[in-house]
Amino acid sequence: MQAGVEDDIRIAAISTLYSGLSFVRDNMEREGERNYIMQIVCESTQHTNPRVQVPAYSCLVRIMQLYYEKMKFYMEKALFGLTVLGMRSSNPDVATQAVEFWSSVCEEELDITAEIAEALEMGEQPERENYNFANTALMEVLPQILILLFRTDEDDDDEWTVSNSAAAAITLFAQIAENAVLPPVLQFLEANIRAEQWNHREAAVMAFGSIMDGPETSTLQPLVSQAFPVLIAMLGDPSPAVRESTSWALARATELVPKGFQPDTHLRPLMEGLVVTLRDPRNNTIQNCAWTIQNISGIIGATKPSEASTPLGPYYEPLVTELMTVTQRLFPFKTMLRSGPILNFKEPEMLAGRLYANLQRAQAWIQLIQCRISPRLHSIV
Repeated sequence: MQAGVEDDIRIAAISTLYSGLSFVRDNMEREGERNYIMQIVCESTQHTNPRVQVPAYSCLVRIMQLYYEKMKFYMEKALFGLTVLGMRSSNPDVATQAVEFWSSVCEEELDITAEIAEALEMGEQPERENYNFANTALMEVLPQILILLFRTDEDDDDEWTVSNSAAAAITLFAQIAENAVLPPVLQFLEANIRAEQWNHREAAVMAFGSIMDGPETSTLQPLVSQAFPVLIAMLGDPSPAVRESTSWALARATELVPKGFQPDTHLRPLMEGLVVTLRDPRNNTIQNCAWTIQNISGIIGATKPSEASTPLGPYYEPLVTELMTVTQRLFPFKTMLRSGPILNFKEPEMLAGRLYANLQRAQAWIQLIQCRISPRLHSIV
């Protein structure tokens, strides 16, 4: 039989297994049958044809979601090593699925942690045990995921890439490992934030923005405060991708670590930088800027920043002008200036800032959901 035909048969078999994994619970309960299923899947991840590897790694993702409690033996013997090899693959779909395996591990363990806490609060015995796979593998797996942040392209825009998947995984590791993620991420940040290669600078900013939720806020506050001048300067980076990721990191930081923002030091340069960046050609960058403006308004407690005596007063007119300009550009079918003179910041915030902020949050959740199975994999399975 020709190799191509054999590969097609194997792809069909692995894809069928993937579709039926939720129906083999009885088989997974029997050790011999479970071992056979895991052997077939693990061997397929090492096939020479990426078209076989991708659905095989996807099967591992799904198996971890469905049968976490059965995975301790296989994690120790094979899965850790296989997924590290997958992340080193030159094929982007293979690498993405290997990363998503660890995202699934983190999500399962976050759910189990919540279930255990709820059971103990109710005075009940927890039904599931947390094997702490993510924390155990953190120092070996996280550096590999950080490196994958380099694998991006300035023209990717809305595509779900290896870099996007890696950023989502770092976000989940931050939630489950908390302060333990800081040393490797900060080391990565320091090594790349001023690099000549644009993708290294973007990777550093993405890594920083991805750890805003998880570590103790008191630990993050001085780090965020120290990072603000660098991030504000990077709003003017020559790379559109770096500007987009920087605006996203600023939005995350001002929302999740608001006390890291020091108005006396950061307000003026940030507002001046946002006014300019609102003219960026990338819609995502504009959305992130509007999100940041909304966050800063909340931090300062501005209700009528149009008054000169308020901290946002000097920036009110240029910010609102840019917000209205971009709103008209993106939504020309519905001009939003017909309501009359703008009396306070709440009105333009609702018309433009809040609209973009909500879009950005929704987009972030959609991306995290999409990272479970890459769009390209759907065409295979």
